[in-house]
Amino acid sequence: MSRVLFVLLAVVVIISWVLSLIPINLPDTLRLVVNVIALVGGGISIWSTVEFLRDRFVPDKSRDRRPIHISTDPKDRIDGYLSGMLTRFEKEESVFVPLPLETRIQPKYSPVAEKRDFDSIDQALELYDSRFVLIGAPGAGKSTTLRSLMRQHIRLYCDNPITAPLPLWIDLGFSRNPVDAAELIAYWWAEQSYLPDTAERYLKQNRVILFLDGLNEMPEAGAGRKARADSLRTFLEKYPDLRVIVTCRVSEYKRMEVGRASLTTSYDRDRLDLGLSVVEAKPLDMPLIRKLLANHEVDNVLINRIESDPVLLQMVENPYMLTMVIIVAKGRRTLPASLTELYRWFVFDAYNRNVRRLMFGTDDPNKRPADCYLPNRASRRNSAINVQIRLEGKALEKRLRQLAYRMIAMEKGTTAPYQWAQRQIGARALRDGINIGVLQEPDGEIRYSHESLQGFFAVERLAKALRAKPFRIGRHDRYLFTPHPKLVIGQIRALGEIGAPAVGSLCTLVGNPKLDLNLRLEAIRALQDIGSSRAVEPLIASLHDSEDWVRNTIALALGFIGDARAIDSLLAALNDPFVLVRGSAALSLGLISDLRAVEPLITSLSDPEEWVRVRAIGSLGRIGDARAIEPLIACLSDLVLDVQNSATSALRKFDTPEAQEALAKYEKGE
Repeated sequence: MSRVLFVLLAVVVIISWVLSLIPINLPDTLRLVVNVIALVGGGISIWSTVEFLRDRFVPDKSRDRRPIHISTDPKDRIDGYLSGMLTRFEKEESVFVPLPLETRIQPKYSPVAEKRDFDSIDQALELYDSRFVLIGAPGAGKSTTLRSLMRQHIRLYCDNPITAPLPLWIDLGFSRNPVDAAELIAYWWAEQSYLPDTAERYLKQNRVILFLDGLNEMPEAGAGRKARADSLRTFLEKYPDLRVIVTCRVSEYKRMEVGRASLTTSYDRDRLDLGLSVVEAKPLDMPLIRKLLANHEVDNVLINRIESDPVLLQMVENPYMLTMVIIVAKGRRTLPASLTELYRWFVFDAYNRNVRRLMFGTDDPNKRPADCYLPNRASRRNSAINVQIRLEGKALEKRLRQLAYRMIAMEKGTTAPYQWAQRQIGARALRDGINIGVLQEPDGEIRYSHESLQGFFAVERLAKALRAKPFRIGRHDRYLFTPHPKLVIGQIRALGEIGAPAVGSLCTLVGNPKLDLNLRLEAIRALQDIGSSRAVEPLIASLHDSEDWVRNTIALALGFIGDARAIDSLLAALNDPFVLVRGSAALSLGLISDLRAVEPLITSLSDPEEWVRVRAIGSLGRIGDARAIEPLIACLSDLVLDVQNSATSALRKFDTPEAQEALAKYEKGE
């Protein structure tokens, strides 16, 4: 029942009771009507309250399962575990992303230590001996790749169980995971997978390969993610030959490992680091995108529009988002205008598709249900279902937003116990979310079917939390669900482009000089990672802030966003009194690569600080304008070795006789 109707009924009941208590002369008929209304309203209110309490607190009987029968035969237990994992993967992937397995979109991969791309993850397995961290943006295909590798090793083990390692899958975001890594492995070995013998024995014999999904999803509750990651790193150092593949968001992993240390002003101590080799899932290129869209029968008009629209092109460079575009484009002859609209359409289509499948046995909206013989009856039934779906879908979406936000606010991570989730949004909403594939229920836990989905459902409430009044720094009210703003900003920052609805709230924080400096800096970095052009004007306005570090972080963020509107402000920042601001402005001008920056950057080659000169040299090399050749040659005589090295790197990008001759003389020591 809607909240408005419930309130109206409560008001009617109260008025009726008041009239019955106060001695007012009313006609008998009117008094009878009032009493009947009070009785009916009170009954409905009591019924609604009972239904609410039952939905939130009474155990869901539909979840009752038969006790798990654990065989005493070790081979049967291993076979049962492996077949169960294959069934789980198939179920998870078929409900929400209904593309055939052979047509799933796979990214390319790049080993961070080497400047080349892999067409297959198998090349990374061979290069790093099945021991590395796979990083990427949300939806880049990390978990899909990990599941594919798990399937591959299950087949290898089934074909040769004597020599092949036993694959063990571990969800690092599981809320009941122990903090200690050794206990974590033992927990998943015995209590989640029911495998025979002990994990320690298999580890010592090097007869196991670990698949660890979601390093960035580890719960903050307890010792925190950093302590969990440190324990895992210590464990891996103890077993240097252990084969292990870990997935993690690129924004959450150590910057030094992904070759981006030169693009930051400070090292983030909260970033995760396992001390392993790193492989990055790369964005898809346009030829592959066009091929995949054509294979899935997407209209050529839509393909051409994608190719000409920078916003759409940026979406489909991500494998998961490309999958969503394929699915929504099949049901429509148009494309979403924004990432938020894409997710909303995708979730609605998933709801529509699975409700039809449950009710009619088919997810084809054009196919007549089996029990409808007359065309006009089928049309009426289809129309009614669509109306019902819209109403129920909106109510379910609201509940899913509540759950996603509260999981973050209460630091549950990406999974939460089923009973806790039921108390938040009710058993019916959980069942509906599971039935349409938005939610999953692995082993009594609730999680969203994809990490970016939780962010999509939570981001608007996260943005609202940043606007809460009063702004209580450091307070975490577990009943009002107002988490610490640093936690909120960190979650929004990790969402990347999905965090676009929070841009307005973040810009308000950046422009408020009364707030804590670290919060303002985190808000700027979040805007940088989101990359929305809506943040450009507010950031430019704050580029004159009195805080040096605010100006420095903004100058860097504007370069990553890459909007040409920031050129004039960044040119002015080349004369900032703070050296780091001048260096960041020089770097950002190179990232934007506008020819208007060439002459000012050449002037910055005379800056007294080597930091600024190095940044200016790098940007001139990136822009590639011939006017910079002579000034760069002059930098080969600089007294600072770093400046000389930067100049040689920049000059190598110019394929001119003048630049090549200068480099040859420099290398000969002339």
